[in-house]
Amino acid sequence: MLDIGFAVDFCFFLLFVAFVLIIQSDLAMAVVTDEVQLKIRASFLELLEFGQFLRSDERPINGIDGLTWQLVIYPNGEKNENFGYFQAYVILSKGGFETSVEICIKDSDLKHQFKVVQADAGRIRHPMIIFNGDIHSSGCIKDEEFLVEAKIEIKKPLQMPNPIGNEAPVIRTFEDSFTLTLDPEMLCLNETGVPMIMDSQRNNGITWNVVYFPNGEYPDETDHVKVRIIISGGPAIITWTAGLAIGSSTIYTGDTIELTGEDGTGACVATHYQCKIANKVAGNIEIVVNVKFSKDANYITYRDKGQHAVSDAIHMEFPSGLFDLDYNGQFESSDNKLLPTPNCTCSQKNAKHTWRIRYFFAGEDEEDKGHLTLYIDVDNPKLEPISVKGTITIDGMVDAQPYTFEFQQQKSQSFLIKRLVSINDMRVKGALEGMDVGINCDATFETH
Repeated sequence: MLDIGFAVDFCFFLLFVAFVLIIQSDLAMAVVTDEVQLKIRASFLELLEFGQFLRSDERPINGIDGLTWQLVIYPNGEKNENFGYFQAYVILSKGGFETSVEICIKDSDLKHQFKVVQADAGRIRHPMIIFNGDIHSSGCIKDEEFLVEAKIEIKKPLQMPNPIGNEAPVIRTFEDSFTLTLDPEMLCLNETGVPMIMDSQRNNGITWNVVYFPNGEYPDETDHVKVRIIISGGPAIITWTAGLAIGSSTIYTGDTIELTGEDGTGACVATHYQCKIANKVAGNIEIVVNVKFSKDANYITYRDKGQHAVSDAIHMEFPSGLFDLDYNGQFESSDNKLLPTPNCTCSQKNAKHTWRIRYFFAGEDEEDKGHLTLYIDVDNPKLEPISVKGTITIDGMVDAQPYTFEFQQQKSQSFLIKRLVSINDMRVKGALEGMDVGINCDATFETH
Protein backbone atom coordinates (compact mmCIF):
# COMPACT_ATOMS: atom_id res chain seq x y z
CA MET A 1 0.00 0.00 0.00
CA LEU A 2 1.08 3.58 -0.68
CA ASP A 3 2.43 5.30 2.41
CA ILE A 4 0.07 8.21 3.24
CA GLY A 5 2.86 10.32 4.70
CA PHE A 6 4.95 9.88 1.56
CA ALA A 7 2.00 10.88 -0.64
CA VAL A 8 1.40 14.04 1.39
CA ASP A 9 5.09 14.96 1.24
CA PHE A 10 5.15 14.35 -2.51
CA CYS A 11 2.13 16.63 -3.04
CA PHE A 12 3.81 19.39 -1.04
CA PHE A 13 6.93 18.90 -3.17
CA LEU A 14 4.93 19.34 -6.39
CA LEU A 15 3.29 22.49 -5.04
CA PHE A 16 6.71 23.86 -4.10
CA VAL A 17 8.09 23.16 -7.61
CA ALA A 18 5.08 24.85 -9.21
CA PHE A 19 5.52 27.87 -6.92
CA VAL A 20 9.21 28.14 -7.84
CA LEU A 21 8.41 27.94 -11.56
CA ILE A 22 5.84 30.71 -11.24
CA ILE A 23 8.29 32.90 -9.34
CA GLN A 24 11.02 32.24 -11.92
CA SER A 25 8.60 33.07 -14.73
CA ASP A 26 7.73 36.40 -13.14
CA LEU A 27 11.38 37.15 -12.41
CA ALA A 28 12.24 36.43 -16.04
CA MET A 29 9.93 39.24 -17.15
CA ALA A 30 10.57 42.95 -16.71
CA VAL A 31 7.70 45.44 -16.57
CA VAL A 32 8.10 48.82 -18.27
CA THR A 33 5.54 51.58 -17.75
CA ASP A 34 4.94 54.97 -19.32
CA GLU A 35 2.16 57.52 -19.63
CA VAL A 36 1.22 60.50 -21.77
CA GLN A 37 -1.40 63.24 -21.68
CA LEU A 38 -3.01 65.06 -24.59
CA LYS A 39 -5.07 68.23 -24.21
CA ILE A 40 -8.11 68.45 -26.52
CA ARG A 41 -10.13 71.54 -27.40
CA ALA A 42 -13.79 70.84 -26.65
CA SER A 43 -14.75 72.56 -29.92
CA PHE A 44 -12.92 69.78 -31.83
CA LEU A 45 -15.78 67.42 -30.94
CA GLU A 46 -17.86 69.33 -33.51
CA LEU A 47 -15.26 71.12 -35.64
CA LEU A 48 -13.34 68.07 -36.86
CA GLU A 49 -14.67 65.70 -39.49
CA PHE A 50 -14.45 61.93 -39.22
CA GLY A 51 -10.97 60.70 -40.13
CA GLN A 52 -9.20 63.76 -38.72
CA PHE A 53 -7.06 63.01 -35.69
CA LEU A 54 -4.68 64.38 -33.08
CA ARG A 55 -1.66 62.51 -31.77
CA SER A 56 0.99 62.60 -29.10
CA ASP A 57 4.69 62.46 -29.86
CA GLU A 58 6.15 58.97 -30.30
CA ARG A 59 7.56 57.85 -26.96
CA PRO A 60 10.38 55.27 -26.65
CA ILE A 61 10.00 52.28 -24.32
CA ASN A 62 13.09 52.04 -22.12
CA GLY A 63 15.02 48.81 -22.51
CA ILE A 64 13.48 47.68 -25.81
CA ASP A 65 15.40 48.93 -28.84
CA GLY A 66 13.20 50.42 -31.52
CA LEU A 67 9.94 50.09 -29.57
CA THR A 68 7.88 53.28 -29.41
CA TRP A 69 4.26 54.01 -28.64
CA GLN A 70 1.85 56.81 -29.39
CA LEU A 71 -1.65 57.97 -28.46
CA VAL A 72 -3.92 58.79 -31.41
CA ILE A 73 -7.34 60.44 -30.97
CA TYR A 74 -10.21 60.89 -33.45
CA PRO A 75 -12.49 63.47 -31.75
CA ASN A 76 -15.33 62.83 -34.21
CA GLY A 77 -14.73 59.23 -35.21
CA GLU A 78 -12.27 57.47 -37.47
CA LYS A 79 -14.81 56.51 -40.13
CA ASN A 80 -18.21 57.68 -41.27
CA GLU A 81 -20.00 55.03 -39.21
CA ASN A 82 -18.21 56.35 -36.08
CA PHE A 83 -19.22 59.98 -36.67
CA GLY A 84 -20.23 61.64 -33.40
CA TYR A 85 -18.06 59.32 -31.29
CA PHE A 86 -14.72 60.03 -29.63
CA GLN A 87 -12.13 57.31 -30.38
CA ALA A 88 -8.68 56.87 -28.82
CA TYR A 89 -6.06 54.30 -29.85
CA VAL A 90 -2.60 53.25 -28.74
CA ILE A 91 -0.10 52.41 -31.49
CA LEU A 92 3.02 50.26 -30.97
CA SER A 93 5.95 50.20 -33.39
CA LYS A 94 6.65 46.51 -32.63
CA GLY A 95 4.57 43.50 -31.68
CA GLY A 96 5.03 40.41 -29.53
CA PHE A 97 4.66 41.96 -26.07
CA GLU A 98 2.01 41.54 -23.40
CA THR A 99 0.61 45.04 -23.08
CA SER A 100 -1.82 46.59 -20.61
CA VAL A 101 -3.40 49.92 -21.54
CA GLU A 102 -5.56 52.37 -19.64
CA ILE A 103 -7.08 55.39 -21.40
CA CYS A 104 -9.14 57.85 -19.41
CA ILE A 105 -10.55 61.35 -19.63
CA LYS A 106 -9.38 63.24 -16.57
CA ASP A 107 -11.92 64.67 -14.11
CA SER A 108 -14.55 62.16 -15.24
CA ASP A 109 -15.57 58.52 -14.83
CA LEU A 110 -14.86 57.84 -18.52
CA LYS A 111 -12.18 55.13 -18.58
CA HIS A 112 -11.11 52.25 -20.83
CA GLN A 113 -8.81 49.39 -19.72
CA PHE A 114 -7.63 46.23 -21.46
CA LYS A 115 -4.75 43.75 -21.72
CA VAL A 116 -3.58 42.22 -24.99
CA VAL A 117 -0.66 40.38 -26.59
CA GLN A 118 0.05 42.39 -29.72
CA ALA A 119 1.39 40.03 -32.39
CA ASP A 120 2.30 42.69 -34.95
CA ALA A 121 3.31 46.31 -35.01
CA GLY A 122 0.60 48.90 -35.40
CA ARG A 123 -2.62 50.00 -33.80
CA ILE A 124 -3.94 47.98 -30.86
CA ARG A 125 -7.47 47.11 -31.93
CA HIS A 126 -9.14 47.93 -28.63
CA PRO A 127 -10.06 51.62 -28.94
CA MET A 128 -11.76 53.77 -26.38
CA ILE A 129 -15.12 54.74 -27.95
CA ILE A 130 -17.34 57.31 -26.21
CA PHE A 131 -20.38 59.20 -27.42
CA ASN A 132 -19.40 62.86 -27.69
CA GLY A 133 -22.50 63.90 -25.76
CA ASP A 134 -21.25 61.89 -22.75
CA ILE A 135 -18.04 63.92 -22.75
CA HIS A 136 -19.97 67.19 -22.72
CA SER A 137 -22.13 66.01 -19.81
CA SER A 138 -19.30 64.43 -17.76
CA GLY A 139 -17.99 67.68 -16.30
CA CYS A 140 -14.46 67.09 -17.64
CA ILE A 141 -14.35 70.24 -19.78
CA LYS A 142 -12.43 73.05 -18.10
CA ASP A 143 -11.72 76.35 -19.88
CA GLU A 144 -13.05 74.86 -23.15
CA GLU A 145 -10.54 71.97 -22.98
CA PHE A 146 -10.32 68.47 -21.54
CA LEU A 147 -7.40 66.16 -20.84
CA VAL A 148 -6.92 62.60 -22.12
CA GLU A 149 -4.40 60.37 -20.36
CA ALA A 150 -3.01 57.04 -21.55
CA LYS A 151 -0.94 54.67 -19.40
CA ILE A 152 0.86 51.67 -20.82
CA GLU A 153 2.49 48.68 -19.14
CA ILE A 154 4.62 46.32 -21.21
CA LYS A 155 6.09 43.01 -20.07
CA LYS A 156 9.30 41.99 -21.75
CA PRO A 157 11.69 39.07 -21.18
CA LEU A 158 14.95 40.02 -19.47
CA GLN A 159 16.79 38.41 -22.39
CA MET A 160 15.28 39.26 -25.74
CA PRO A 161 15.29 36.19 -28.04
CA ASN A 162 17.52 36.20 -31.09
CA PRO A 163 15.69 36.03 -34.41
CA ILE A 164 15.64 32.59 -36.01
CA GLY A 165 15.38 31.80 -39.71
CA ASN A 166 16.16 33.70 -42.88
CA GLU A 167 17.52 37.19 -42.78
CA ALA A 168 14.88 39.87 -42.99
CA PRO A 169 14.79 41.85 -46.23
CA VAL A 170 16.80 45.04 -46.27
CA ILE A 171 14.27 47.85 -45.96
CA ARG A 172 15.38 51.39 -46.71
CA THR A 173 13.29 54.01 -44.94
CA PHE A 174 13.45 57.74 -45.47
CA GLU A 175 11.27 60.70 -44.63
CA ASP A 176 10.54 64.03 -46.22
CA SER A 177 8.16 66.94 -45.73
CA PHE A 178 6.58 69.86 -47.53
CA THR A 179 4.75 72.94 -46.20
CA LEU A 180 1.76 74.44 -48.02
CA THR A 181 1.03 78.08 -47.18
CA LEU A 182 -2.51 79.02 -48.20
CA ASP A 183 -3.98 82.45 -48.83
CA PRO A 184 -7.33 82.65 -46.99
CA GLU A 185 -8.69 85.08 -49.58
CA MET A 186 -8.03 82.64 -52.40
CA LEU A 187 -9.64 79.50 -50.93
CA CYS A 188 -13.14 80.11 -52.28
CA LEU A 189 -11.95 81.94 -55.39
CA ASN A 190 -10.36 78.78 -56.78
CA GLU A 191 -12.70 76.62 -58.82
CA THR A 192 -13.28 73.04 -57.74
CA GLY A 193 -10.98 70.68 -59.62
CA VAL A 194 -8.22 73.22 -60.30
CA PRO A 195 -4.91 71.81 -58.97
CA MET A 196 -1.83 73.55 -57.66
CA ILE A 197 1.29 71.49 -58.44
CA MET A 198 4.35 71.75 -56.22
CA ASP A 199 7.94 71.05 -57.27
CA SER A 200 9.02 67.41 -57.27
CA GLN A 201 11.26 65.99 -54.56
CA ARG A 202 13.60 63.02 -55.09
CA ASN A 203 15.06 60.66 -52.50
CA ASN A 204 16.49 57.11 -52.71
CA GLY A 205 15.16 56.46 -56.20
CA ILE A 206 11.63 57.72 -55.48
CA THR A 207 10.31 60.95 -56.97
CA TRP A 208 7.31 62.47 -55.23
CA ASN A 209 5.39 65.70 -55.36
CA VAL A 210 2.33 67.28 -53.80
CA VAL A 211 -0.69 68.31 -55.85
CA TYR A 212 -3.35 70.15 -53.87
CA PHE A 213 -6.80 71.46 -54.67
CA PRO A 214 -7.69 74.60 -52.63
CA ASN A 215 -11.42 74.07 -53.25
CA GLY A 216 -11.59 70.29 -53.62
CA GLU A 217 -11.00 68.03 -56.59
CA TYR A 218 -14.60 66.88 -57.12
CA PRO A 219 -17.99 68.57 -56.57
CA ASP A 220 -18.65 66.77 -53.27
CA GLU A 221 -15.29 68.08 -51.96
CA THR A 222 -16.09 71.78 -52.43
CA ASP A 223 -15.09 73.92 -49.41
CA HIS A 224 -12.31 71.47 -48.57
CA VAL A 225 -8.56 71.53 -49.16
CA LYS A 226 -7.51 68.26 -50.77
CA VAL A 227 -3.95 66.95 -50.96
CA ARG A 228 -2.71 64.28 -53.37
CA ILE A 229 0.78 62.73 -53.25
CA ILE A 230 2.10 61.39 -56.55
CA ILE A 231 5.13 59.09 -56.68
CA SER A 232 7.22 57.28 -59.26
CA GLY A 233 9.97 54.77 -58.61
CA GLY A 234 7.98 52.31 -56.48
CA PRO A 235 7.06 49.82 -55.24
CA ALA A 236 7.14 51.40 -51.81
CA ILE A 237 5.01 51.64 -48.70
CA ILE A 238 4.15 55.24 -47.95
CA THR A 239 2.89 56.63 -44.65
CA TRP A 240 1.72 60.20 -45.04
CA THR A 241 0.06 62.83 -42.90
CA ALA A 242 -1.10 66.36 -43.56
CA GLY A 243 -1.35 68.55 -40.46
CA LEU A 244 -3.13 71.88 -39.97
CA ALA A 245 -2.09 73.80 -36.85
CA ILE A 246 -4.87 75.47 -34.87
CA GLY A 247 -3.19 77.20 -31.96
CA SER A 248 -1.16 74.69 -29.95
CA SER A 249 -2.98 71.72 -31.52
CA THR A 250 -2.43 70.11 -34.90
CA ILE A 251 -5.19 68.16 -36.63
CA TYR A 252 -4.04 65.44 -38.99
CA THR A 253 -5.31 63.40 -41.89
CA GLY A 254 -3.29 60.54 -43.32
CA ASP A 255 -2.92 56.93 -44.35
CA THR A 256 -0.48 54.08 -44.95
CA ILE A 257 -0.64 52.48 -48.39
CA GLU A 258 1.52 50.44 -50.77
CA LEU A 259 2.14 52.17 -54.08
CA THR A 260 3.63 50.59 -57.20
CA GLY A 261 5.29 52.24 -60.18
CA GLU A 262 3.65 55.59 -60.89
CA ASP A 263 0.81 55.95 -58.44
CA GLY A 264 -0.79 58.34 -56.00
CA THR A 265 -2.88 58.71 -52.87
CA GLY A 266 -4.61 61.54 -51.06
CA ALA A 267 -7.63 62.89 -49.21
CA CYS A 268 -9.36 66.06 -48.07
CA VAL A 269 -7.25 67.35 -45.19
CA ALA A 270 -9.11 70.43 -43.92
CA THR A 271 -12.36 72.32 -44.38
CA HIS A 272 -12.36 75.99 -45.31
CA TYR A 273 -13.95 76.72 -41.93
CA GLN A 274 -11.06 74.99 -40.14
CA CYS A 275 -8.60 77.01 -42.25
CA LYS A 276 -10.33 80.26 -41.29
CA ILE A 277 -10.09 79.38 -37.60
CA ALA A 278 -6.39 78.54 -38.02
CA ASN A 279 -5.84 81.89 -39.73
CA LYS A 280 -7.72 83.73 -36.97
CA VAL A 281 -5.65 82.05 -34.22
CA ALA A 282 -2.20 82.11 -35.84
CA GLY A 283 -2.48 84.70 -38.61
CA ASN A 284 -1.66 82.16 -41.33
CA ILE A 285 -2.76 78.84 -42.83
CA GLU A 286 -0.02 76.25 -43.09
CA ILE A 287 -0.51 72.58 -43.88
CA VAL A 288 2.59 70.45 -43.29
CA VAL A 289 2.73 67.27 -45.38
CA ASN A 290 5.02 64.54 -44.02
CA VAL A 291 5.84 61.39 -45.97
CA LYS A 292 7.71 58.28 -44.91
CA PHE A 293 8.75 55.75 -47.56
CA SER A 294 9.78 52.15 -46.89
CA LYS A 295 11.35 50.37 -49.84
CA ASP A 296 12.89 46.91 -50.23
CA ALA A 297 16.50 47.61 -51.20
CA ASN A 298 16.63 44.33 -53.15
CA TYR A 299 14.25 45.74 -55.75
CA ILE A 300 16.97 48.14 -56.82
CA THR A 301 19.35 45.34 -57.79
CA TYR A 302 16.99 42.92 -59.53
CA ARG A 303 17.55 44.26 -63.03
CA ASP A 304 21.33 43.99 -62.63
CA LYS A 305 21.14 40.26 -61.88
CA GLY A 306 18.93 39.07 -64.73
CA GLN A 307 18.94 35.38 -65.60
CA HIS A 308 16.10 35.02 -68.08
CA ALA A 309 13.89 37.39 -70.05
CA VAL A 310 10.89 36.73 -72.30
CA SER A 311 8.56 39.06 -74.17
CA ASP A 312 4.86 38.63 -74.80
CA ALA A 313 1.89 40.66 -75.96
CA ILE A 314 -1.85 40.77 -75.33
CA HIS A 315 -4.30 42.34 -77.77
CA MET A 316 -7.88 42.97 -76.68
CA GLU A 317 -10.83 44.34 -78.65
CA PHE A 318 -14.02 45.77 -77.19
CA PRO A 319 -17.17 47.28 -78.67
CA SER A 320 -16.67 51.05 -78.68
CA GLY A 321 -20.18 51.45 -77.25
CA LEU A 322 -18.88 50.21 -73.88
CA PHE A 323 -17.17 53.55 -73.37
CA ASP A 324 -20.54 55.33 -73.51
CA LEU A 325 -21.70 53.53 -70.35
CA ASP A 326 -21.72 56.06 -67.54
CA TYR A 327 -20.70 53.93 -64.57
CA ASN A 328 -17.44 52.88 -63.00
CA GLY A 329 -16.02 49.90 -61.15
CA GLN A 330 -17.81 50.69 -57.91
CA PHE A 331 -21.14 49.89 -59.52
CA GLU A 332 -20.21 47.15 -61.96
CA SER A 333 -21.87 43.76 -61.83
CA SER A 334 -22.33 40.92 -64.24
CA ASP A 335 -26.08 41.65 -64.29
CA ASN A 336 -25.86 45.06 -65.92
CA LYS A 337 -22.78 44.73 -68.07
CA LEU A 338 -22.61 43.95 -71.79
CA LEU A 339 -19.93 41.36 -71.06
CA PRO A 340 -20.29 38.13 -69.05
CA THR A 341 -18.00 39.34 -66.24
CA PRO A 342 -17.81 42.67 -64.40
CA ASN A 343 -14.52 43.51 -66.10
CA CYS A 344 -12.99 41.92 -69.20
CA THR A 345 -9.93 39.75 -68.56
CA CYS A 346 -7.49 38.05 -70.87
CA SER A 347 -4.81 35.63 -69.59
CA GLN A 348 -1.74 34.05 -71.16
CA LYS A 349 1.02 31.92 -69.67
CA ASN A 350 4.44 33.45 -70.01
CA ALA A 351 7.84 32.41 -68.59
CA LYS A 352 6.24 30.11 -65.97
CA HIS A 353 4.07 33.00 -64.79
CA THR A 354 0.47 33.83 -65.53
CA TRP A 355 -0.37 37.40 -66.46
CA ARG A 356 -3.39 39.25 -67.62
CA ILE A 357 -4.64 42.77 -68.19
CA ARG A 358 -7.89 44.18 -66.81
CA TYR A 359 -9.69 47.31 -67.96
CA PHE A 360 -12.34 49.37 -66.23
CA PHE A 361 -14.01 51.21 -69.09
CA ALA A 362 -15.20 54.21 -67.06
CA GLY A 363 -12.74 54.06 -64.17
CA GLU A 364 -12.54 51.74 -61.19
CA ASP A 365 -13.93 54.17 -58.61
CA GLU A 366 -15.72 57.49 -58.45
CA GLU A 367 -12.61 59.68 -58.69
CA ASP A 368 -11.55 57.89 -61.91
CA LYS A 369 -14.92 58.28 -63.61
CA GLY A 370 -14.61 59.09 -67.29
CA HIS A 371 -11.16 57.52 -67.57
CA LEU A 372 -9.84 54.15 -68.65
CA THR A 373 -8.17 52.34 -65.72
CA LEU A 374 -5.90 49.36 -66.26
CA TYR A 375 -4.43 46.58 -64.11
CA ILE A 376 -1.59 44.26 -65.06
CA ASP A 377 -1.94 41.11 -62.92
CA VAL A 378 1.09 38.83 -62.60
CA ASP A 379 0.76 35.46 -60.86
CA ASN A 380 4.17 34.57 -59.45
CA PRO A 381 3.77 31.10 -57.83
CA LYS A 382 7.52 30.56 -57.28
CA LEU A 383 7.93 33.96 -55.58
CA GLU A 384 10.90 34.69 -57.82
CA PRO A 385 12.21 38.24 -58.16
CA ILE A 386 10.80 39.51 -61.45
CA SER A 387 10.97 42.77 -63.41
CA VAL A 388 8.22 43.74 -65.84
CA LYS A 389 8.37 46.57 -68.35
CA GLY A 390 6.48 47.40 -71.51
CA THR A 391 4.13 49.69 -73.40
CA ILE A 392 0.39 50.13 -73.89
CA THR A 393 -1.15 51.53 -77.06
CA ILE A 394 -4.71 52.10 -78.28
CA ASP A 395 -5.49 51.47 -81.94
CA GLY A 396 -6.63 54.44 -83.98
CA MET A 397 -5.60 57.22 -81.56
CA VAL A 398 -4.06 60.08 -83.53
CA ASP A 399 -0.89 61.71 -82.13
CA ALA A 400 -0.99 59.46 -79.04
CA GLN A 401 2.30 58.40 -77.44
CA PRO A 402 2.63 54.84 -76.07
CA TYR A 403 2.22 54.57 -72.30
CA THR A 404 5.33 52.99 -70.79
CA PHE A 405 5.39 51.10 -67.49
CA GLU A 406 7.95 49.31 -65.35
CA PHE A 407 7.65 47.57 -62.00
CA GLN A 408 9.31 44.88 -59.88
CA GLN A 409 7.81 42.20 -57.65
CA GLN A 410 8.61 39.10 -55.63
CA LYS A 411 5.06 37.87 -55.14
CA SER A 412 1.79 37.71 -57.05
CA GLN A 413 0.43 41.22 -57.34
CA SER A 414 -1.31 43.74 -59.56
CA PHE A 415 0.19 46.85 -61.12
CA LEU A 416 -2.35 49.66 -61.29
CA ILE A 417 -2.38 52.37 -63.95
CA LYS A 418 -5.01 54.87 -62.88
CA ARG A 419 -6.51 57.13 -65.52
CA LEU A 420 -4.58 55.65 -68.42
CA VAL A 421 -6.48 57.95 -70.78
CA SER A 422 -9.71 59.92 -70.61
CA ILE A 423 -12.64 58.67 -72.66
CA ASN A 424 -12.99 62.18 -74.06
CA ASP A 425 -9.41 62.05 -75.41
CA MET A 426 -10.13 58.68 -76.98
CA ARG A 427 -13.19 60.15 -78.66
CA VAL A 428 -11.44 63.35 -79.83
CA LYS A 429 -8.42 61.47 -81.18
CA GLY A 430 -10.47 58.99 -83.17
CA ALA A 431 -10.15 55.79 -81.12
CA LEU A 432 -13.94 55.40 -80.78
CA GLU A 433 -14.89 56.00 -84.42
CA GLY A 434 -15.09 52.31 -85.36
CA MET A 435 -17.25 49.50 -84.03
CA ASP A 436 -14.41 48.12 -81.90
CA VAL A 437 -11.53 49.51 -79.86
CA GLY A 438 -8.22 47.67 -79.85
CA ILE A 439 -5.85 47.88 -76.87
CA ASN A 440 -2.34 46.41 -76.98
CA CYS A 441 -0.04 45.55 -74.11
CA ASP A 442 3.54 44.53 -74.95
CA ALA A 443 5.60 43.37 -71.97
CA THR A 444 9.00 41.91 -71.17
CA PHE A 445 9.37 39.70 -68.08
CA GLU A 446 12.80 39.23 -66.55
CA THR A 447 13.16 36.58 -63.83
CA HIS A 448 16.11 36.35 -61.45
